Amino acid sequence: MNYVFFDLITLLKQVRLNSIPDSFVAHELIHGCHLMFSSEFDPVKYKSKEDKLIKYMLAEGFATFASQVLTGESESLVFWGDILSQAEYKNWLLISKENKRVFSKRINDYLFEDESDKKLIQDLFYVLEMNNLSKKRSGYFYGYEIMKEFFKENKLSFNFTFSDLREHAFKYFGLKDLKR
Repeated sequence: MNYVFFDLITLLKQVRLNSIPDSFVAHELIHGCHLMFSSEFDPVKYKSKEDKLIKYMLAEGFATFASQVLTGESESLVFWGDILSQAEYKNWLLISKENKRVFSKRINDYLFEDESDKKLIQDLFYVLEMNNLSKKRSGYFYGYEIMKEFFKENKLSFNFTFSDLREHAFKYFGLKDLKR
């Protein structure tokens, strides 16, 4: 059985330009539905570094992409929930695109080198403080891009597997599949 949680305290503390957008609620509900159909994306089942990074990125990318399809809201709303102005969003998008090569190297090293980048997942997904937001949450964008490309070739559904997407993710980051 799946449950969807909303961190209301954090939501209410965030300074938004308008109210919480529909896409935010849809995003969280999509996570719950997705896990009913594709339980391998459940973080409780993550065992490897690849699971913790790539599956997580794909799950967030799927929820972001599907919430945009469902609500029709803009990319800036589905990525940032009306926290960033349009100019700040464009700057975040530019920085995310510019940093893709750097993150690709860090991801490769994280997955295939002995030493682990302990801050990689934090740098890709989390906002621990509300300053310098332009350098945070790029993992949502990268996952969204992978899912958007995948669903150009496939019908949008909740029922897909990691093996359906793994090659897309590795190609997106230019990773060599050294293991498996």
